[in-house]
Amino acid sequence: MSFRRRPGRVANPVLWLPGPLLAQITEEGEHHAPLETGGMLLGWRHELAIVVTSQVPAGPGAKRSPQSFTPDGDWQQRRLDEAYEQSGRTVTYLGDWHSHPRGSGRPSPIDRKTAAAVAAEPMARTCTPVTMILGRSHPRRRHWRARTFLLRNGSFRRIRLTVYTPVDEQSELAGLAARH
Repeated sequence: MSFRRRPGRVANPVLWLPGPLLAQITEEGEHHAPLETGGMLLGWRHELAIVVTSQVPAGPGAKRSPQSFTPDGDWQQRRLDEAYEQSGRTVTYLGDWHSHPRGSGRPSPIDRKTAAAVAAEPMARTCTPVTMILGRSHPRRRHWRARTFLLRNGSFRRIRLTVYTPVDEQSELAGLAARH
């Protein structure tokens, strides 16, 4: 399939997420509801593919409320450093995920401000962070919906989320890189 785009437009990347990881993230959101929670998304980028391979949860010292959460940053940084070293310096920070247990998967003003701060932080090593929001329109609804966004040039752009079932992770990830 070929994609047509208007001249001068930048193609949007696709976020690839393993199904078991999405289930883990959803379970975490459900566990902490009605409070927000979240974590880091780790993986790698290749051209228009953003491949998430794991996540770092909010951490033991995270602060959660119905409208926001603050991760245990030091704890998360240690987990990120470990993942980076164990992967031979290929798996890195891509962005964050968080839940909106009482709202939609749309970014709030705080979400926009947070993504802009991440993009401006040299230690984050990404000027285009991913934000995945797990939302549900009503607290009594059990169904969560994941939406993904990329901060580019100061504004959020919704990007496609592709959930896949890894058969053999190494061959699957190599295939993703070859296709994108």
